[in-house]
Parts: sequence; structure tokens; C-alpha cells
Amino acid sequence: MLTNSVLAQTGMVKGTVKGANNRPLAGVSIKLENPKRDLGKTGDDGRFVVSVPTNGVMVFSYQGYGTVKQPVTAGKTEYSISMESKAQELEETVVVGYQQRKRETLTGSVVTISGKEIQDIPSGNFVDLLQGKVAGMNIQNNTGSPGMRGTIAVRGISNFNVSGSGDNTFLTPTSPLFVIDGVPIDDNSGYEYGFETAGPGVSPISMIPPEDIEDITVLKDAQATALYGSRGAYGVILVRTKRGNSKIPLVQYQGQFFMSAVPQLRKVIGGRDERMVRVEQILMNDTTLAAAIRRINDSPMLADSLNPYYNNSTDWQSYFYRNTYNQTHNVNISGGERVFNYKVNMNYYDENGIIANTGFKRYTVQSNMQYEPNDRFRMMANVNANLAQNQMGSGNAAMQTGVGKSVNTTSLYPAPSLFSGSMGPYLHLMSMIRIRQEIM
Repeated sequence: MLTNSVLAQTGMVKGTVKGANNRPLAGVSIKLENPKRDLGKTGDDGRFVVSVPTNGVMVFSYQGYGTVKQPVTAGKTEYSISMESKAQELEETVVVGYQQRKRETLTGSVVTISGKEIQDIPSGNFVDLLQGKVAGMNIQNNTGSPGMRGTIAVRGISNFNVSGSGDNTFLTPTSPLFVIDGVPIDDNSGYEYGFETAGPGVSPISMIPPEDIEDITVLKDAQATALYGSRGAYGVILVRTKRGNSKIPLVQYQGQFFMSAVPQLRKVIGGRDERMVRVEQILMNDTTLAAAIRRINDSPMLADSLNPYYNNSTDWQSYFYRNTYNQTHNVNISGGERVFNYKVNMNYYDENGIIANTGFKRYTVQSNMQYEPNDRFRMMANVNANLAQNQMGSGNAAMQTGVGKSVNTTSLYPAPSLFSGSMGPYLHLMSMIRIRQEIM
């Protein structure tokens, strides 16, 4: 019954499709608008004969011509369609640096990390939070001191050049190029940051709070070199900070209190047990028994077992390591839309390292403004003020001098005074050990 009703409302119509200069067009596509289906095409002479429902709409389309819609009138069986040519020009494309492209058309290796993925974890340097999120990128904080610049390898260690000599020897940095809101920052050079020394310094990247990051894009392959030249030889990390995107001004606050706990430390021996181990080592490895006994007797801390001055059982690790309580606070004020938007972000970060006398404090005020009345004019302004304070402890975080001698420390030496000297017990302890080693 439904089929008979449809057939009763369908009729044959014919006609001619002509284009410029009244010339017939061959191969014009004819479709039914609703429901959508193909009806046929015009022949070589531009004529067509199709079956369409009454009160339907025929759609004529042809490459280089504008689409024409022709309603079907009841009782009318012949139509004359005129199509007008439509010029289609390709827009000019200009590539400057790294342009915005659809991911479907991107052939390079690009990894994008949303700022929401790293904003819940407090960190003195947001780069530390990228570990494990980008395949092939290895990040290490060599000292463990908060806010310090570690090593970043996107394509592995590809440079084995060594600079300096002795305690000042260091491997030439191979960190990627950072581009912050379109401004390149070379993280591999600059004496003011302590990069070209045996130990790392504070990175300018540490001045960017994770709460103010919109997204991070990592370029790993030859595309980075093609866009940024030799500076992108070790990869490129693009960082885009937040901008205002609300008609109503927004005030956001985020605060965190967190604790840094000391990991499981080495098990040590002390007091009598250490004395017996050292005596046994001398007896078993010296040239003769007489020489071994002479060496033991010449060492007061081994020979004088009854002297309480040399009978300590001190766990020196407890003097250097501690659990710490830290905090960070962030206030963001933003607003505006595409034509005009603004943002002011204020951040305070305070973290004490688990090694005594190490820590990092950050005070930042980052603001931006953008005025874009149309697609051809854009004015942007960025004003940032940053201040960082870091504590290096005994100095080993900056220079590796004395690290190799730390294996000679012993628990038999007397405990240092906790109240002597302005530097505290930590430097006093190291100096005491070194002096006694030289005497021995």
C-alpha cells in the first residue's frame, strides 16, 4: 500500500542544463534533496530525463559552477536549468616557524601534553613532570635539589664533547630548544644560570609555574631542525601559557601543601662493629702481620677501643637527610574573548630539599594581553617578573669536588657540635673528616 502511494506521487521530468554562453553542460550531477539520493546525470547534449516525486527538489551540481536547486511543480514535466560559473581561488599559505596544522595532515613526530595533566603535581621545574609522558625522552635531575636544571635527552645522548678539566669537567649539554609563547630560549648556554660548569644551575624554565601552562608540544624528529635550524638539533619543546577566555573576569586560586619524604637509606655499621671490620681487613691484606699490627697501633681510632672519644656509633645520614613540609600558591586573574583578552598569574613556590640546607623558592608574576580586531591585525604584550632563590647545601650540588672521597667517611670519628659555626654541623662535619683523612 505504501509502495503504491509512492509510485502514484512520482513522475518523469525532462529538461536541459546550460552553462556560460548558453552552451549545454554534459555530466551534470542531479540529486534529490530530501530524501537524499542520486537521480542521474545529463547527457552529451545537456539533456536529462529523471523520475522525481511531486513537490520534490532537484539539486544540480557541476565542477566550476554554482549549485542550482529546482523545485518540481505538479503538472510541469519539462525544465530549463541555467548554471553560472563560480571562480575558485586557492588561498595563499605562508609558513612561519611552526604553524597550526590538522593532525591528520601532520607527518612528523609530535607529542602534545595538556597542561591539566601536570597541574596537580607540585614541582620546582615542570620539565621533571614530563618524564614517562613522551616516548624516547629521558629526564634526569642529577642532584635532586629542587628547581635545578637536570639533563634532557629527546634523541639520546648525541654529543660526547667534554669541556673543562679536573673537578670542572662536564659533558656538553644536549638539551632541546624551548620555545615559550613563540620566544626561543636556549637552555644549553648562559653562565648566569650555571649551565657551563661541572654542576647544574637554576634553569629559566623553572620560572614558569605548571599552573600557568596551557599545553606542551614536543617535536622529536627532523621537523624540529627544519623549522628552527641547528638550535633544534636536539629537539624542540613548545610551551604555550594560558590566556583569558571568558566574558566574565575569572579569579582562580590553587594552593597545595605537600611533604617530601626521605627514601630508604643505606644500612650502615658503626662503633665496635666497624672497628672490627677495619682491623680484620688490615690483618688479611697487609704485607706482613707485623706491618698490620703497626698500622693498627698507629691509628688511635682503631687501637684505643676504650676511649669514648673514638667509640661513636653515629648514623651520619640522619644529620644530612630529613622529611620536609612544603607549599605552593597560585592566583590567576583572566578574562576577555578573541578580540581582547588578558591574564595575570601570580605564583609562590617554596620547597625544601630532603638534603639539609638545600631548597628552592620561586616568586613569579606573568601577564599577557592580546588585541585582535580582525584576522589581519594582532597586537600582543607579555610582561613577566620572576625571582628565584636556591640553596646549594654543602656545595656538592654545584661542584662534584669531594664526592669520590665520601666512601672514606666513618662512624668512629667524634660527633660534630650542632651549635658550632654559622654554617651548622654539615660543613663542619665534612671538613673534620677531610682533615683527619689527611693526617692518616
